[in-house]
Amino acid sequence: MTLETKLNFFLNRFMAFTLLFLISACSVEDGVDGTDGEDGQDGNANVITSDWFQIQYDDMSGANPPTWGAMKLTNEDIPEVDLENFVETGGVALVYVKLYEGTDEADFIILSTPTTLGNLTLLSGFSNLQSELGLTIEINGPDVTPYENIPSLTFRYVLIPASVIEARQALNKEQWCDINTKDYSEVRSFLGIVP
Repeated sequence: MTLETKLNFFLNRFMAFTLLFLISACSVEDGVDGTDGEDGQDGNANVITSDWFQIQYDDMSGANPPTWGAMKLTNEDIPEVDLENFVETGGVALVYVKLYEGTDEADFIILSTPTTLGNLTLLSGFSNLQSELGLTIEINGPDVTPYENIPSLTFRYVLIPASVIEARQALNKEQWCDINTKDYSEVRSFLGIVP
C-alpha cells in the first residue's frame, strides 16, 4: 500500500466517523435525555483516557528512510472497552499530541489529530487492518525514525461512548456539536477530564 493510499484511507475513515457522529449528535430530533452516570457516578464515568505516551511503531514503510510509522492500539492495549461495539454504537475517539517546545516541562502545546507539524503529518483513526480493529496513530514525513520513543512528542487518546455524550449534554445543557474538539481544554471541560 503506497503512502498516498494509506493517507487517503486514514483520512477517509476519520472523516466518515466524524461525519457519522456529528449527524447523530446534532440531530434536530429529540432523543433520550440521558442520565448523570449510573449509581451516583458522574456523567463521564465511562470515558476512557490514556496517560500521555510516546509513539512506538508497530509498522513502518519499507522506504529508506521510512516515510511513515504507525502504532496500532487494539483491545489488548485498551481492555476497558470493546472497540467493535464502541465503533458500532457511535463512540468517538479523539487523539491529541503534546509537543514540548523547550526544556521547561510547562512549555508545550496540545494539538488534535489530524495535524501538520512542519513536514510531518500526524493522523489517527480506527482501522481494521489484519482483521483486528484498532485505534491507529500514524506519523508521515520524509523520515519518521527520529519521532519514535521521544519524550518531547507524546500522545493521548480520549474514547467517548455515545451514551456519555448524551448524559453530558443533559447535564451541561450544551451540545456536543458546539464543542470544538480540536481544543483539548474545551473537550476536557465538557467531559470533566482531569488534565
